[in-house]
Amino acid sequence: MSALRSSFPGPPPPPPPSADHAGSSYSDAASYTLHLSIPRTEAVHDSGGAAGLKKLIKTDERTAYVIQVSCRDVDGPRQWQLKKRYGYFERVHRTVQRYASAAHVPTPVLPRRKMLQHNDPQYLSDFREGLETFLGEALQVLQQ
Repeated sequence: MSALRSSFPGPPPPPPPSADHAGSSYSDAASYTLHLSIPRTEAVHDSGGAAGLKKLIKTDERTAYVIQVSCRDVDGPRQWQLKKRYGYFERVHRTVQRYASAAHVPTPVLPRRKMLQHNDPQYLSDFREGLETFLGEALQVLQQ
């Protein structure tokens, strides 16, 4: 699987709070490279939600997509992981739609999720790859 790569001029976003370089200044960074990939999915247990919905689904297990983020800047390489559910990608899609509309470019396609048989390994693999493609295209829109 190929990682998504993007180069941005200017200072990088701050690392997550758990990163070793928390509190470092990035104001003098001329450019950085961002790499994204979704190497796997993980089953997570949902502790919230409507009781009626839980009765319909009969499980509190959900799928999280592990996003591997790598960034290289003047301080060297950094790497961290995010675990996000599908709703995160929906929010990213709405944000990218606004940017795409303003830049007069097509909005990347967010893969639609299945409601039934969504734990099938082949479906999850294909869906994960579709989400990774979406993230790469979203980065391209945000660079414009």
